[in-house]
Amino acid sequence: MADEANIASDWRVAIERHLGLINQVNEAPTVVEADIAVHALQDTAIRGLMTLPGIDVTVAASLAAAIGDTRRFSDPQSLVAYLGLYAERAAVR
Repeated sequence: MADEANIASDWRVAIERHLGLINQVNEAPTVVEADIAVHALQDTAIRGLMTLPGIDVTVAASLAAAIGDTRRFSDPQSLVAYLGLYAERAAVR
């Protein structure tokens, strides 16, 4: 019986350690997202993108990173096509 108690105790310790690691892994993205939000909200382009319905800080930061310098697009339609949102122009890229 003593051996069974030790095994059960060992399992309990291992499970608690693994649950602690799982909690750390689950919390890490929240910390990273909060850090990104703090920096992203300082960018006027990101704040502007966030005025669009359904665009939160994460999506706005991703779009801003994908788009880069908007001056590289000759017109708004080129930008929309670059993002794949304008079917006729997207095929021409």
